[in-house]
Amino acid sequence: MVNMTDRCQYRRSLVLRSFRQLSRSYFASEKRWEFVIEALLFAIIVAISVWPVFAAADALNQFLQRTAS
Repeated sequence: MVNMTDRCQYRRSLVLRSFRQLSRSYFASEKRWEFVIEALLFAIIVAISVWPVFAAADALNQFLQRTAS
C-alpha cells in the first residue's frame, strides 16, 4: 500500500530535481563575462544609490551635534 505522504514527497523531489536541472543548464550556458559585466554594473548602481543615504546620515549627524550644544 502506497502512503499519500510518500507520493507527495516523490512529486516534490521531482519538482525540485527539475528546477535544479533547469537552473544548472541555464547557468552552464550563461557566458561568464556577461555575468561579470552585469555584476559590475549592479555594484556601480548600488554604490551610486547608497552615496546619498550616507550623505543624509552625515548631514543629520552634523545637525544633531549643532543643536545639542
